[in-house]
Amino acid sequence: MPSQSLNPMSGTPFHDFRHAVDVLQATFYFFDPFYGAYHNLHSLQRSLTSIQRHILNLQSIINRLSSSIRTSLLDPFRH
Repeated sequence: MPSQSLNPMSGTPFHDFRHAVDVLQATFYFFDPFYGAYHNLHSLQRSLTSIQRHILNLQSIINRLSSSIRTSLLDPFRH
């Protein structure tokens, strides 16, 4: 005599779909920390890129200031 499942929906398309959804959810829960870490690294990369852009802007400002100071020191009467 074949064993009877306790779930009357067992073997039906709905049961198979539900099982597939459960497997997908378990997979997402497993990979969630990795996705979180990836998201954090991506956010950090964007922050570092922004900081790098600010440093380049500051470097440009400092170069212009030093050039201006050098020019005024070499030729104080030039306007």
